[in-house]
Amino acid sequence: MAQTTNRLRVTEVDFNEIKANLKTYLQSQDNFKDYNFEGSAMNTLLDVLSYNTHYNAVYANMVANEMFLDSAVKRDSVVSLAKHLGYTPRSSTSSTARINVTVNNPVGNPSQLTMPKGTVFRSRVNDTNYQFVTTADVTIVPTEGVYTFTNIDVKEGTLLTLQYTKDSQNTAQRFLLTDDNIDTSTLKVKVQNSVAD
Repeated sequence: MAQTTNRLRVTEVDFNEIKANLKTYLQSQDNFKDYNFEGSAMNTLLDVLSYNTHYNAVYANMVANEMFLDSAVKRDSVVSLAKHLGYTPRSSTSSTARINVTVNNPVGNPSQLTMPKGTVFRSRVNDTNYQFVTTADVTIVPTEGVYTFTNIDVKEGTLLTLQYTKDSQNTAQRFLLTDDNIDTSTLKVKVQNSVAD
């Protein structure tokens, strides 16, 4: 003789199967065995329970997928998981050029000459304009009266400065870089301790 159980089956995640399982479970209970489960009120309650269960199943599945690198869909999930492995995601990378610059007859013929960080160089290739900037100060002394900056690295793009104010009450404060094309290899962080610093 087959044994009847009063257990609710929880293996299905499809809405109709969940609803059928709930009906079967409630019909096996002494309190509900004579109820009409197709009636509007009971049917509506079963729909709500089934939808709620279905939503929870879908949500649990999505959360479980985001917990693993091979099934994660959201970029934030992949970045978070990669941090546990010690991997830092790569950013956009600026084109780099190495140039030589000769300065003819600088005013006053100084004993040394400095090309400041952020000096802009522009070029044009196939009707497309490109801007390059120096990423550090470079100082030279003239050789036989000739001022030549040799092997200067310049990066394509524009130097940006972003300033944030720390909220002393918020210990978990984050500062987000809003430009998706930032080259993180050129990123420099400076901390100002006070207004007078």
